[in-house]
Amino acid sequence: MEDDVPMDWTDPDQFAQHHGFLWISEKPGAGKSILIKFLYLHTKKNTNNDATISFFFNARGDELKTSTAGMQRSLLVQLVERFSDLQVVLDNLKVSRIGNIDVLRDAFSVAISRLGQRRLTCFIDALDECDQHQVQDMITYFEGIGEYAIGQGIKFLVCFSSRHYPYIYIENGIKLTLEDQPGHGHDLEKYMRSKLRVGPKKRIEEISGEVLQKASGVFMWVVLVVNILNDEFKRGRLFVVKKRLREIPPKLSDLFKDILTQDSHNLADLLLCVQWILFAKRPLRLEEFYFVVVSGLDASRLSKWDPEETAADDMN
Repeated sequence: MEDDVPMDWTDPDQFAQHHGFLWISEKPGAGKSILIKFLYLHTKKNTNNDATISFFFNARGDELKTSTAGMQRSLLVQLVERFSDLQVVLDNLKVSRIGNIDVLRDAFSVAISRLGQRRLTCFIDALDECDQHQVQDMITYFEGIGEYAIGQGIKFLVCFSSRHYPYIYIENGIKLTLEDQPGHGHDLEKYMRSKLRVGPKKRIEEISGEVLQKASGVFMWVVLVVNILNDEFKRGRLFVVKKRLREIPPKLSDLFKDILTQDSHNLADLLLCVQWILFAKRPLRLEEFYFVVVSGLDASRLSKWDPEETAADDMN
């Protein structure tokens, strides 16, 4: 796969070269998921007699959110819901076998073969949050569909996205490394201009240049650092802004650690919060998180929840 512009991905004249595959990879925090969501919604909005379906792996979800079987089932359901005439592929699909990956793939393949002139676009995000062996097996399966679609003149497009690890090998396709794209740098620069508040325009341009160089294309790092520098400036510490920028670690993981350990007086509270977030079987609702933390810090404050007495602002 070679780096190329995404527009080639939707050009029918290019299908024979890339077989309908686009792989977007990034460093953690570079903004991949935001881009994929935008592409998905934009494509879906401009869909006429075509179908746009998606699946987003989630390492903190249940088995259906972390496995290719769950992905395959979701994509199949979305496809037959979009095109009712394809529901016939489910007629021989026994309920007891809907968790079997081979059965689901067979049904999906048959549905693809019946698309005719309609185009199907799939967006599959966060491959790195699924088992690596499952992912490569899934890629091989989709490559087979892509080759079949080319031979039959079927418009089948797939956009994968992941971090750089695990490495995914696709024989034919377009590869886009997000942080290396010129447009990505321009977006970061535009964000800096709109959000950074550290004094006159000349100082903003100077600080922006240093931030962008240190960020190495990681959007999340820029967002966090802009907030830190703005806070320093609000406190009137003009001379500290540059010094603080030099102290901020360039790696996103180190920056998170730096932020989390700044308040050394409430480390026990932080540990409790992190434990609940990491070990909860599902994402907690705001009120649930509020009360489990209260129970660990001061159980005497627990009482029956009154929405009018304990407002969302108090929980935040």
